Amino acid sequence: MLNGFYDFDTRSGLTPYVGAGIGGVHVEYGDAGLLEEGVDFSAEESAWKLGVQGFAGLQYEFSPDLRIGLRYSHKLTSKIGETAGFDSSADIGSVEGDSLRNRALMLTLTYEFGGP
Repeated sequence: MLNGFYDFDTRSGLTPYVGAGIGGVHVEYGDAGLLEEGVDFSAEESAWKLGVQGFAGLQYEFSPDLRIGLRYSHKLTSKIGETAGFDSSADIGSVEGDSLRNRALMLTLTYEFGGP
C-alpha cells in the first residue's frame, strides 16, 4: 500500500499525524476471518483487489533514533463478488453492506539505523 502522511510540528517530543493510502490487497478464498462473516465468493474471485485506508496516530520521540507511538487505521474495500482482477477491493475484516472493513489499533516502535 502506498501511503502519505502529514505530521504536526508541536515543537516537543510528542508528534500527532494523519494519513491515507491506496494499494493492492490480496483476498484468499479460504480465509477463516472472511468465512465467519458470511462472505460468499468463489475461489476464482480470490485475487488482488484495490483498497484504501485512512490512519491517525501519535508518536513520542525518546531520542533522534527511537520513537514509540500509537496508530489507528481503517481500511475500506469495495464490493466482493465482482469479477476477479484488480477492479475492486477486499481486505480481511468485517462485512458492512457491500464492502469489507478492517480497523486496527497498533503500538509502534521505530528505530532508525545509521544515518547521514
